[in-house]
Amino acid sequence: MKELKEKKVFGRLYDVYLQCALYGACFDLKSEKDVSVRETQSIFTDMFSNNSEYCLNILKMVLLLDNSLNLSKEEKIKRVFSFKNGYYAEEKANEMKENIEIFNSYFYGGIEEIYSRYFKNCINDDDVIVKMKALIKDFYLLKIKFDEKQLLKEISD
Repeated sequence: MKELKEKKVFGRLYDVYLQCALYGACFDLKSEKDVSVRETQSIFTDMFSNNSEYCLNILKMVLLLDNSLNLSKEEKIKRVFSFKNGYYAEEKANEMKENIEIFNSYFYGGIEEIYSRYFKNCINDDDVIVKMKALIKDFYLLKIKFDEKQLLKEISD
């Protein structure tokens, strides 16, 4: 995350976290945390609480795109919409923990791909700008491909 922030690709760690997870889910890219890296980055909880609807929508979209649990469409919808406004029933705590683990695996896959595909070899700001344009174009194409309303319609059919 630090590298993308230093190259000014994303202004906030919060944006890195959400957008990379969404990118990872759209391209079915999963990975695990690199435990050899000792540095830590923090995203303050008020970022999530102040933008809770946006965060939940991205979490839901990532979980709807995920196929790792082999859930039916109905099971996915029930699972995704069982938490509202960031709250879930106590008996759903393990399920929510699993949801976050799935989300994080897409985040790690997304951030690895974005960094290596777009920004790893950037030397100066001009390189970063060219790669940012490519990333934005790819995200725009994803938006067309994975229109949220269309995705929900397909899942509910």
